Amino acid sequence: MKNFLPHLLLFFLICFFIDIQLSNGEEKVFLRENFYDLNNWKPLPIKGVDKQSTFEVVVQDGHSLLKTTSNKSASGILLQKRFNVYDFPVVEWVWKVENIYLKGNGRIKRLSDYPIRVYVLFEYNDENKKQISSFTKVLYALLKTFYGEYPPLSALDYVWANKESQKKIFPDPYTSRAMVIPLDMGSADINRWKKHSINILKDYSRAFGGKAPSIATLAIMNDSDNTGESSVSYLNYIEIKK
Repeated sequence: MKNFLPHLLLFFLICFFIDIQLSNGEEKVFLRENFYDLNNWKPLPIKGVDKQSTFEVVVQDGHSLLKTTSNKSASGILLQKRFNVYDFPVVEWVWKVENIYLKGNGRIKRLSDYPIRVYVLFEYNDENKKQISSFTKVLYALLKTFYGEYPPLSALDYVWANKESQKKIFPDPYTSRAMVIPLDMGSADINRWKKHSINILKDYSRAFGGKAPSIATLAIMNDSDNTGESSVSYLNYIEIKK
């Protein structure tokens, strides 16, 4: 027994050390969405648009994917989970498109369509009310009365752009509260999977020049109501992490 106890103690110390190493090296993940289903998401219709885009789970080459289809339509899906961007500032995903919009131009309102978008939507709440004017507060209150909830305070809109863009960030033509960030551009990589990992805090600072609101969620969109064209795009997975 005397010889056994030191060995037992050494065993537990080794296990404890290994556990600490694994815990310290373990990546913190808020959400890993592999699109086996859409239980984490809800429809996000676009007001004033008659025809909605479609979002469905499909299997290709043994992989479950999100397929988005737009045909003279516009809508999205909204993640039903909120997260703190200071705890989980990184969003990573893999996407591809089958085509782009020939007439699409993100700087012109009447042509502002994209075959795939990933939005980071920042929540309007008591924490950030002081950041906006009294008029905007009244406007948000009216919008909540009309729609049942507040619209986002601001948004980062990551897109597959239809054409090359000299600017890395520019305002959405509909609202300066959303900043567009093209990650892929043009038709050179059509039907190729492209992986992106973005840092919300860094991009918000670059886009808006200030500190990001703490609470956010995600939305995915495919829209072609302005161009009157059609497209198909896919997401392999999306992950929110430390």
